[in-house]
Amino acid sequence: MKILIYQDYQHNNGALYRALCRQFGTDNVHYADAADIAGGALGSGVKMFVMPGGADLYYAEKLNGAGNKAIRAYVENGGVYLGICAGAYYACESIDWARGTAQDIHGPRELAFFPGRGVGPVMDFIEDGDIARSWHAAPEIMYDDGPYKMEARVHYAGGPHFVSAKEDGFKILARYENGLNAIVECPFGAGKAILCGPHIEKSHDDVVRGMYRHNNKSHDWEKAAAEKLHSSETQARRLWAQILLRCVGARKRAAA
Repeated sequence: MKILIYQDYQHNNGALYRALCRQFGTDNVHYADAADIAGGALGSGVKMFVMPGGADLYYAEKLNGAGNKAIRAYVENGGVYLGICAGAYYACESIDWARGTAQDIHGPRELAFFPGRGVGPVMDFIEDGDIARSWHAAPEIMYDDGPYKMEARVHYAGGPHFVSAKEDGFKILARYENGLNAIVECPFGAGKAILCGPHIEKSHDDVVRGMYRHNNKSHDWEKAAAEKLHSSETQARRLWAQILLRCVGARKRAAA
């Protein structure tokens, strides 16, 4: 089994790499950049392609055109795209980030697996409504685990909720505590895309590892969010495992 994480050289994806290695083993998790993707890296041996968090304008700069065409063909032919935070925004028909503010980013996106908009940040989770200070939070999300309704606190860092005028073309897998769509599954050809607004791959330890005080206005909010994650670590891990099960049809393969 081969899992590919998109590498753009702008963002640190260490936590995502560790989380995937815990599930599938280090021999099965690899990186691929835009040149690799355009050059045919998404071959038949790739079970899942993971687009991580960061900022989707970097993705668009490198992948628009040949790269996105290759990703769409991979999914259409039976592949699985897992998008997290920025990777989820990037796979919507359009993005609406901080509309009406100095940080406004909006417009269409080429992948368009989700038939609608990725909208964020979720202002209910923003401290004092000020995204210039921090959009780190640890909201609860609700999801089904077999016949059971489950809740888990997850790391939120400005990710989208999903808005569509259509009633089909996607399935809601989880909702934020305020009722907005947090995780969706979108069939596309013979494959599918699963898009996650929150960073469901990150544990309390992952968030703490990535924190700095130096020149970081968000430190206090990151710390508070990390502390809240302790309360439902088991449920959050179950959610992460469940999403991977939907992606690849198998649970833990090897310990990293």
